[in-house]
Order: sequence, then structure tokens, then C-alpha cells
Amino acid sequence: MKIINVGSGSSGNSTLIYDGKTLLMIDAGLALTRVKNCLETLGKGPSDILALLLTHGHIDHVKHQDKFKDEIRFGPEDIVSNKQNALKPYVIYRFGTFEVTPVKLSHDVTCFGYILFSNYTKEKVVYITDTGFIPEKTLELSNDADYYIFESNHDTTMEMKSNRPIYLIKRNISSTGHLNNYDSSYYLSCLVGEKTKAIMFAHISRDCNTVEHIKSAYEEVFIAQRGKVMENIEVYYLKQDEPTYIRELVK
Repeated sequence: MKIINVGSGSSGNSTLIYDGKTLLMIDAGLALTRVKNCLETLGKGPSDILALLLTHGHIDHVKHQDKFKDEIRFGPEDIVSNKQNALKPYVIYRFGTFEVTPVKLSHDVTCFGYILFSNYTKEKVVYITDTGFIPEKTLELSNDADYYIFESNHDTTMEMKSNRPIYLIKRNISSTGHLNNYDSSYYLSCLVGEKTKAIMFAHISRDCNTVEHIKSAYEEVFIAQRGKVMENIEVYYLKQDEPTYIRELVK
């Protein structure tokens, strides 16, 4: 499996997932030139993307969706122009060698996470961002994945002490906002298993978070919940302005 995060954060979000047979993209919040640059490292172009999976309608996730054909754009009914491409939560859809399950999240608009299973590499990817908490059924389906692309948006203290408007702070820390570092790591401590190869912390706030805060919360929670930090799991901190490459063997 090869995963390329083109960028992640309030400036824009896009992720490429390639299992050696089928190429999928999650969200289209970044300029096509940035996506093309990442595709070139796979020897691919935009026309090779079988499906663009949209999570929700906020601009940092859909700003550049019109650069892609309607017929490959899938997501919640309220944001896809081709209603035949509207997805329903907890239904399995097949795109090439992938089985894709949209899962419910808790945001201030209808928002999906995605669970992707490759029938070619036999690997599972869980993609969860933009949620204040994770519903029980979504958690059940997210267990023991090979790869987690998982929101760790803010440090709560930094958020509360920030100069942001009060309404925005309340929104971000609410049950329909974004996961804070401790909640994110707690969920992950309950989910990771023997198959887990990597965690990619995503949608990291530029103003109200740091890699050091995420790492501290991750280590503290895993020691408390699992007795140790899982040394066999690679940890990545996704960036807003440059891509992150996660490469595994492709058959």
C-alpha cells in the first residue's frame, strides 16, 4: 500500500491511496498542481484516479472538486452533483480492488469517515477527521487497521487560551467540532492491533497545536491504556503545506 497525504489542515485536505492496482483520492481541498506533483511519484495522473471520495462540504475539503469529473466524485448526498454517486453510511461500495465503507462522524455538517480494504494487498485503512467524537458503530468497524489517518486537531489548553472568537473555540471543542489530542490518542489506544503499521495524525491546527503536544498526549495515553508506546507502529504528523509519503511494499 502507498499512501500520500498531499496536505492536511484548515488550508486544505487531500490524500491519495494506491494498492498497486486501484488509485483512490480522499477530498479535493488542495490545488490540482499539488495533487499532480504527488501523483507523478506514483507514475500516475489525475485520469488514473478511479474515485474521489469526499468527506463533507467544508471548503478545505472540496474547494477543487470541480477539477475532477462528476462521475468519479462520491460522498454525502448534500455535496455530490451526481445524486447517483451519493453514498450511504455503513454500506460497502466497491471501487476496483477496494471495498469502501463510509462511516458516520459528528461534525457541524454531514460528514463521513472512510474505511478502505484492499482485496489486493489485504490491508485496511481508516480515515477519520473532522469529528467531535466517534460513534460506536464507526469505532467497531475501525478496529485493528493497518493504517490510521486520524484527526488530532488541537491542544485544548492552547485552543481555550487562543485569540480566536469565542464562538469558534466553542465550536472546535464541542461534540460537533474536532478531536483534541487526548481524545484522538484515547480512541487510537482502543483501536490499534497486531496488524497496525502506521498512525498518521491529521488536520493538525496551525495555531492551537504542535507536534510536541500531540506526541506527549499520545505517549501518555498509550502508557496509561496499553502499558507502553507501541514501538512497532510508525507515527507521522501530517503537514498543511507539504506532502507526507507513507510507502509499503506493493505486490
